Amino acid sequence: MDKKWIILLITAVIIMTMIIIFFIQRSKVEFHSDGDTFSVIGGADGPTAVFVAGKVGDTEIEKKSKEIPVVTEEIMISVGENTFALEPADSVAFSELKELLREGDIHMPASNYGGFEKVCKLGKSITREDKQITTTPGDVMLYNGNQIVIFYGSNSWAYTPIGKLHDTQEMLEKAFSGDESEVILHLNVYDIEE
Repeated sequence: MDKKWIILLITAVIIMTMIIIFFIQRSKVEFHSDGDTFSVIGGADGPTAVFVAGKVGDTEIEKKSKEIPVVTEEIMISVGENTFALEPADSVAFSELKELLREGDIHMPASNYGGFEKVCKLGKSITREDKQITTTPGDVMLYNGNQIVIFYGSNSWAYTPIGKLHDTQEMLEKAFSGDESEVILHLNVYDIEE
């Protein structure tokens, strides 16, 4: 086939595709389903009108997805009699910490520092992505790649975010400023019912 014909054919296909996309975007499409059957009705008139109907059945993928339970994992932080759920930060350090917790609970020696934080020795190093941060009460940060710092006050330093504890400053200070020398991290795993 001649190069001119190939270019003409490709150009025609592109133009037709653009026209089809234009009409699809302009049409108002409605989807109706009663669980067993469905219909799709396009809103355009004339040759671009659409009507499709059919029966919905379980495909192999749908059948298999119904068999797989939906599981949620949540990192919990315990100190003394208090336990807090950790809202995750979008960081590699959080993901690595969660992976460590899949192997079992982590008991960390802990001490207070500066009247605004509890510093916990992780015992292992995880990935650092330090940036200068001014913390607020409830922030949980990675320091030096091997220490978890839980803030009940504020500080400015280079940390990697791990997550956030949501409670009042008074409750966080009461829980973390005491003389407890151990903080425990554990993974709370539970199924979500559909």
